[in-house]
Amino acid sequence: MPGTHQPRPATSTTRTVTKVPEGYRILGNPYKPDKTIVVSEVGWRELVRRRDEFDAAFREHDEKDWVLEKTPSGDVRASVSVFNNRTYFHVRAWSGLYPTKNGTTVWAWGEFAELLRCAATDDSVIAEDEEVKLGSETYGDILAESAKEEIKRLCEGCTNARPSQRDHVCLTGSPGTVAEAVGNVTVPPEYFAVRLAQAAMERSYVLERVPRATLEYIIVRHDDRLRETLREYLVTDCY
Repeated sequence: MPGTHQPRPATSTTRTVTKVPEGYRILGNPYKPDKTIVVSEVGWRELVRRRDEFDAAFREHDEKDWVLEKTPSGDVRASVSVFNNRTYFHVRAWSGLYPTKNGTTVWAWGEFAELLRCAATDDSVIAEDEEVKLGSETYGDILAESAKEEIKRLCEGCTNARPSQRDHVCLTGSPGTVAEAVGNVTVPPEYFAVRLAQAAMERSYVLERVPRATLEYIIVRHDDRLRETLREYLVTDCY
């Protein structure tokens, strides 16, 4: 069946996909912001893995569908369809044999295909949503505050009230003490929720999800990086 498709640009220029704690939110058409779908890590990896199959079907105007993941409520599928001499790519939840309203139609296939290609080797091309960014900043601030208190607790000079600054590792940025302090601290979910709410109020931002979900996502995705950055800062810049 004949159809048309848009040429593929050199790079992706729209935020079609954003990382969220639940997985990846796909916005196929920027003019229809309510038409989105969130796929899990499993579904996203399947999208990336089958990118060449999608591209071939789209360019050949070959109507096909692929199951990306199975959920208790049904399948999440990717599909290529042709309607009124135009070719479309969809990501949609299905209930049995029928598609549901939970899904999106990709408006610019060329950009989306390029995004999938880039994501195959560098997942950082996918931007994170504002709530995750705000949560990461909040988590990092709590880590820094707690680590500085922990350094003082570990400092024998502070514990024994020694007068010489040379006896205070809290003042010299001892790499060993800093590493131990940063490794010791944790972020209680309840305290994170309060701090995140405060940060959101300061920016007039309305939180959309449970803070614990955001915290768990940040710990999995960013904890190692944030702690390493903090260790370097405390050793080289702070003292």
